[in-house]
Amino acid sequence: MIKAIFCISATLLLSSLTVGTAQANTTNAMQRTFFNDQGQVIGESFLYCTNLGYHWGTVEQTNRDNVSVSFGCAAGGGVTVAYDIGVPAALRASFCSTYPVCTQSQPWPLPQQGSNPMLSGLWSN
Repeated sequence: MIKAIFCISATLLLSSLTVGTAQANTTNAMQRTFFNDQGQVIGESFLYCTNLGYHWGTVEQTNRDNVSVSFGCAAGGGVTVAYDIGVPAALRASFCSTYPVCTQSQPWPLPQQGSNPMLSGLWSN
């Protein structure tokens, strides 16, 4: 009887140690570059193929002055560029030639990050 109680207790203890949920990897990594009204980079957010998100600077969900570059996570995945509604035509025309993001194979911070710390999460707000 004591042996049975010990086995049940051990089983309950071990099953209670399994905590957390599995999260599938995303199919596309993403790099969003955020701009102010003068067209200067003020922050970036990154979603990696591992589904981890990071950001630096001011990256608010309501900022419509941003450019999203999507990277396919599968081998041979392509790159897609999307401009939010606040991005001016001149920046749309010059973004890929001005910033190296469009030719990368994965998200990577721009030099404008400087000494700004990389923080966990996609947004600063």
